[in-house]
Parts: sequence; structure tokens; C-alpha cells
Amino acid sequence: MQKNKHFLSLKWKFAFGLGGLLITLYSAYAYYIYYQAVDNFSNSRVTAQTNQINIAQALTEESFFVLDRFVESILLIQSDETKTGAQLQQLFDEHWQHWQVIWGLENAAFYNRQSIEVKRWGKDIPSDSEIILRAFTQEVPQHQLICAKGCFQQILTPVLFNSEVLGVLSVSVALSDTLLQYQQTMRNDLGVLISDNSQALSAITHAKKNIPLWQKARENYVLEDFLGKGVVFIKDRRRYELRVFPISKNSSSAPYFVIINDITEDYKNLQNKLLQLGIIGLVGLFLVIFILLINIHFILARVAQLSQALPLLVQHQYQSFRKKLKSQSSTIFNDEVSQLAETAAYVAKDLEILSDDIEKNTELLVKKSQELEEERDFVAQLIDTAPIFIITQNMQGDILTVNKEGLMDMKLKAAEIIGMPFAKLISDKDHLQKLEHLRLNKESKEITFDDRLALLTEEPMYLSWIHTILRAKNNSQEPVVLSLGVDVSERHVADEQLIWLASHDQLTGLGNRRNFQHELEARLALAKRYKEQLALFYLDLDQFKVINDTHGHQAGDELLQVIASVLKKEIRDTDLLCRIGGDEFTLVISATTLEGVEILANKLLYALTQIKYIINEQIHPISFSIGVAIYPQHGETQQELLTNADLAMYHAKKSGRARYHIFSPEFEYQAVLTEQLRWKHIIEHAIKQDEFVLYYQPILDIKHKKISHYECLLRIVQQDGTLLMPGDFIIQAEQIGIIDQIDHLVLRKAIEQHLAFQAIGNNSRLAINLSGRSMNDMDILPYIENLLSQSGVKPELIIFEITETSAVSNFMSAKSMIKRLKALGCRFALDDFGVGFSSFYYLKSLPVDYVKIDGSFVKQMDVSEEDRIFVKVLTEVSQAFGKQIIAEFVENKEILSLLEQQGVDYAQGYYISKPISDPLDLSHVKGLE
Repeated sequence: MQKNKHFLSLKWKFAFGLGGLLITLYSAYAYYIYYQAVDNFSNSRVTAQTNQINIAQALTEESFFVLDRFVESILLIQSDETKTGAQLQQLFDEHWQHWQVIWGLENAAFYNRQSIEVKRWGKDIPSDSEIILRAFTQEVPQHQLICAKGCFQQILTPVLFNSEVLGVLSVSVALSDTLLQYQQTMRNDLGVLISDNSQALSAITHAKKNIPLWQKARENYVLEDFLGKGVVFIKDRRRYELRVFPISKNSSSAPYFVIINDITEDYKNLQNKLLQLGIIGLVGLFLVIFILLINIHFILARVAQLSQALPLLVQHQYQSFRKKLKSQSSTIFNDEVSQLAETAAYVAKDLEILSDDIEKNTELLVKKSQELEEERDFVAQLIDTAPIFIITQNMQGDILTVNKEGLMDMKLKAAEIIGMPFAKLISDKDHLQKLEHLRLNKESKEITFDDRLALLTEEPMYLSWIHTILRAKNNSQEPVVLSLGVDVSERHVADEQLIWLASHDQLTGLGNRRNFQHELEARLALAKRYKEQLALFYLDLDQFKVINDTHGHQAGDELLQVIASVLKKEIRDTDLLCRIGGDEFTLVISATTLEGVEILANKLLYALTQIKYIINEQIHPISFSIGVAIYPQHGETQQELLTNADLAMYHAKKSGRARYHIFSPEFEYQAVLTEQLRWKHIIEHAIKQDEFVLYYQPILDIKHKKISHYECLLRIVQQDGTLLMPGDFIIQAEQIGIIDQIDHLVLRKAIEQHLAFQAIGNNSRLAINLSGRSMNDMDILPYIENLLSQSGVKPELIIFEITETSAVSNFMSAKSMIKRLKALGCRFALDDFGVGFSSFYYLKSLPVDYVKIDGSFVKQMDVSEEDRIFVKVLTEVSQAFGKQIIAEFVENKEILSLLEQQGVDYAQGYYISKPISDPLDLSHVKGLE
């Protein structure tokens, strides 16, 4: 008996197995019963609704039928010779009150051929002139439902004389009589909805209770939800069913009947029935399992008694074993356990006989074994001490012997390997095939082969094997195969290392360019063979050179290792990821689609944004520019795909980084590159020739009617005197990577103007714009600090502006920069607020002094109420956080007046002043005292 295994009685195994089966069957049956009950309930409700609809429509048609019969009887009272409109009126005058009581009439009217009411009896109930005209033209009675100060059924009957229509007789009865008759018959409520657009019911039984129900239902559903099926909803812990259907059987439009059923009790009965079925089923299930356990217990008790006796056979206590078997309680009928006990008794008897024979033979064997022991020990010592594997196997390939060195290296016991097929030690199929040929005399008498030992997985061992067949001299014994193995692992590892180094990047462990080219060629062949698509991703790390140059190659190498690890987690094992250059990676995915390419590209971009790469306590955002080319649409050769993927990557990078672009044959990449080079030449020439100048736009202090400060705005003065605005060249500068030079140039020129102000005693503040890229420029802060440390510079007169979008996109970097510069005395403004993320959390968290409301909300304040409200809200919230407000794009006096009324602190725009080259020339500035 194996002591190391946990014991679980057959009783419990049987109980768990059968119990699980019974529970599964019960669950399936319970689900079926539940489904049937719910389905029957739903069908009963559908049947009930259909019955209610039929009765309601039948009662309505019956009411119209009675009116038809009444009118026909009235018209038949008069003879054909005396039938005139006047006589019909006289007849109604005489009998109206009697008919009103007997027939329940609410209104009667007679119309002449001009559809003019000649006389009316009873209530004033209007008739549709179109319906009257239809009665004249079609000469058949017309039915209609009218709801005005009550709902009525109306019939308009043409009065004929000598095949000529004298007039139309209208007779009406109250629809409430039909509703009450329905309610008394069906014991549920019926209402009327006169049109599709009507929200309120025109009439309904028990209105006090049912009108609120209808209103609640209309809050959650549209009319189409009630047409054709019942809608169930709950109000005041009661469940109601509501159904809407046309009053006429032959119509699918308004007017409608509305049926409201209280199905609370029916639903409770359904739940109680299901609960009762569930309880009864569970009790029965557990009772069956309990009875089965009792029966199994008594059966297994006898088996347990037999198992306790069996160890006596191992101890050769055969007499005690027979006594144990006899002590078992007898049963009325023999069963399998009885047969097992009888078999055990026969086995005990045979074992006792064999034991005696073995004891006699053992004495003889001991003598002979002593003679062979010395010889065996000598050979065994020789074999065991040899530092090689020595294994013998029979001609079927089963291991017969193995020396101690082999057992130690394989970390196995002799009992575990003796009898094992030698093939389990072999990894290479060619090795196994040669060995089989040797056994079948198809090979020479000796073969050699280098192979990995298959049994070892943690520390692989490589052996150089020599196999030879040993035959007895007199052929009295079966030949055996002698296998000698020498450990050559160190040599193999060295060879493998050289192969790996030739095809992999040592820094990241990814494949190198050589491996990429080889694998891509193979995958292209497979894609062509199976007519599949293949996608090549060309990934270029954004701003890697900045990190390398600023923090050293070690930081760059660590970043590349982190990125490689992240990328490997995002792709499949079958995808090919390689590093083919310093910051360039390639990814090849097979059997893909355009949708799959887009999903993977977005997944890779997102994964990189989650990398928190920190250097000197500052987080550096990590991103890739990705270009994608797809086989065969974008190229059928390796060179074509790589070239097109590179073009697509370059387009993605110039579009703003952290983007991907899929190659398109229709896109004019060369034209874009040419335009990019043209702007690069213009900007670099402007920097070299000092063609960048600053213009200054005054910002008005609205309350004190004076200039608060100036915003520095950059221009390029070309050789012909024309000006290039920032909108023309800033985006281009960001794309070609020289925006940092422009940032430094603007800062230097602004500080020069500040020093010029100080020289004449002018303490006007200057607002300097910082680009979004400056948030991640490692050199910008030291450069600013160096400028501010110059003699004569007053940092408290310098305001830096950053846009809302760039501040939030680089939140931690922006917050850190703002804190460091404010510590020197500078102020900060949040530009273009309202068009970016517009989160008051960021407004509260960023320590800025000014908030500049984007001009798109200001320039039409005089004509847009929505803009006025938006500006007012931004002003109040910002001021609540202690920020001052600057409104841009102030284009006229009316806007300036509105801003003053709303408490805005500062105004900037063409009405105040256009940007000027001389900040001291205020002759054109408006709004000053």
C-alpha cells in the first residue's frame, strides 16, 4: 500500500460521483420545469390578452351595430312618400327623450347637403366635416370615435329619398358604457388613447388608479413598445401588464384601446409553485443519496475487513489470514465480496506452498551466488567507476543495465530505468533510426552519434554515443547492444552560443537584422504558398537620441531592454520581433487582416504609454512611431515591404509621434518629404540669419483700464519683407524636430526685451509661450534658469504660457516645471482653456496664476447666449480656485463690456490692439483711461 497517497473511501467516491450525477440531472430537470412554468405563464398571458382584445373589439363593434339598427328602424318608421328632413326632425323632437333613455343616446344631429348642422338633440358633440362629406359621397353609414369632453361612438347615416341623399343623420352614444361593460365582464381595466401623439388617456375605467400607472409606463416606454405585445412593469410593489391595440379589427392605427391587468397574484402563484417544486425535488434528491450511502456503507465494511486481512499474507501468517476470513459475518446470498474472499483463500493456500519451495531453493542459490559474487563485484566496480555512460540493451531496445555514473547523471534509480526503452534517452530521430538499423544488421557493427539526453530538462546534457552489438560465442544467448556515452555538453553549449550570437541581439535577446531577413524570407514563402496576408511593422523609438545624449548610453540600453520586454508580452509566440538597429525594431505577423493590424498597432502604442521610465525623479514618456506594410498589397519582396514600411513609419513620426500609419500606394510620400525639406530649409535659414522677431500684443486690465502685460508672439521676416505666422511653421518645426531650438530662441529674445524694459524703468510683464515638446525637453529648464540668473532680470515680471492640452498630456512633467519656475518667482498661464481636456481637477492641481479662455468661446459672446454662459462658468470656477482670467479674441466693444460685467480680469484681442513690433507704441490701443 502506498502511504504517500491520500485515502478516500469508495463510499465517498461513489457518493460524490452518483451524487454529482443526480444533482446534474435534478438541475436539468428543475431548469426544464422552471422553463415550462415560465413559458406556460407567458402563453397564458398571451391567450388572456388575445381574449381581452377580442372582447373589447367585439363590444365596440356591437355598440356600433346597435346604433346602425336604431337608425335603420327610425328611417323605416316613415313611408317612402313622406320621408323628408323636416319630418325626420319632427320625429326626433317627439321621441328624443324616450330614445335617449332607452337607447342611451348622448347626441343626435341632422346635416343638410352642405354639411351644415340643421338641428341637434342632446350634447354638443362635433362631427368631422370630412366624415359627413364621405357619408354623402359614398352613401353608406360612417363610424367614428370622438373624444372631446368625453369619448363617444358616433354613426353618420345618409338619409335617402328617391335615390337622392336628403341629408346625414348623426347619432352618438358614450364610449364609457362600452368600457364599463368590458370591465364588468373581464374584471380588468380598459382605456382609450385617441392618437399616436397623445400622452394622456381620453378615457379609462378606475381612472384614479390607472392614470398614474399609464403615466409611469409612458415615462419608460414609447407607444410602439405596447403595440403587438404586453409590457410588464412594477409600481408600488405590484406587477402590471399593459397592452395597446387598435379599436377596430381592420385598422393598425389610432384610436387605440389600452388594457391594464394587475398580474401580481398570478406572478406570486407562479413563484410559489416553482419554490414548492424546488423544495420537493431537493428533499427527494438528498433522501435518495442518503439511502444509497447507507447501502454502500454495509457493503464496503466487508471489503474493508478483507483488506485488513491481506497484509498477513505478506508476513507469511497464512493461518491467521484464514481465521480472519472465517470471522467475516455470513450473508444470505453470495455476492462479489464473497467471491473475492474465496479467491483470497485459494491464493493464500498457493502462496503457502510456493513459500516453502522458495525457502528450499534459496539455500541452494545462496551457495552459488557466493561463488559469483566476487567476480560480479569486480566487474561492477570497474563499470561503476568509469566516468562514462555504460548501458546495455536487448535487441528490442529495452535497457538491461546501466552503470552508477549513468544513474547519477540522469538522477534516477536503477529500478526506474531498467526495462525502459532506450529510445526515451534519445532526442534526435536520425539517431533512433540508425540505432534501429544497427539492431536489424542494416548498419555496420558500430555507429557513433552526438545527441541530447532526453530525460533531463532543467540542465540539458549532450552525449557522444558509441553503439556496438555484443554476441555470445556459442550464440546461446540473445545478442545485446552496448552503448557508451561520453559527456560533451560544454562543447555543445559553446557551439550553440556561437550560433545564437550570430542571429540575436545581445542587449535585448531579440533577433538581429540577419535573423529578421532570414525569417522574413521564409515567412514570405509560406504566405505565398498558402495565399495568406503578412504584415511587417517598422517601429522607431521616438526621441531615443535625447535620452542617450542626455543621460548616457547605459540609460538608453536599460530603456531598450524594458521596451523589448513589454513588446514581447503584447505579441503572440508565433510573431517575429527583432531589433535591427539602435532604436529600430521590426515585427512580422502572419495570417492577419487589416483590422487585426490596426488592433495590434493600437495595442502596442498603448502598452508603451504605460511604461513609467524615470530618470532623476522625472518620468519620460515613451512612444513609438510605427509604419506598416502588408504582403502582398504593399510589396511581394522583402526589400519592397521594408522600404514601404519605412516610408509609412516616417509619415507616422512626422504626424506627431506615438502614431501608426499603414502604407498606402495612393499616398504621395515623396511630395510630403519634399515639402518637409522645404520648411526645414526655411526654418534653419531663419535661425541662421536671425530672421525670427517678436511681436507684442497688449493685454488690458479691464478693471483698471490699463495695460497689464504683453504676450510675445513669434514671426519670421522673410527677405521680401513678408511675415510668416506661427501657424505656418510651428507644426513643421515640431515634425522635423527643431522646435526646441525655436523655444530657446524665443526665450532669449523675450529676456532681451525684458532687459530693455528694465533699462528704461518699465516694469511691464512679458508672457512667453512654451511649446508642448518643451515639457519633455531635458535642456529647457537649465536654459531658462540660466537666462533668469542674468544680472538685471526680474523673474516676477516673466509669465510662461502653456496650452491646456500639452499640460494635461504631460501632466507630471508640466507640474514639475511649473513648481520649479514659480520657485524662482515666475508666473504661469494656462492657454486655450476649454478646448482641451477641460477638467477642473487639472485646473485645481496645476499651480498656474492665469487661465486664458480660448477665443472660440469669446469672439461671438455678443450674439451667442451659450458662449456667454460658458465663459461665465469658467470664470467663476477658475476664480474660485484663485486664478485670474484672461479672455482672448476680444473683437469689439460689446464683447469687452460683457466681459467686464461677468468679472473677467483681462482682455486680449484685435479690438484692444493687434500685435505690434514696438511694445512702447500704445497709440492704437483701445480701452485705456
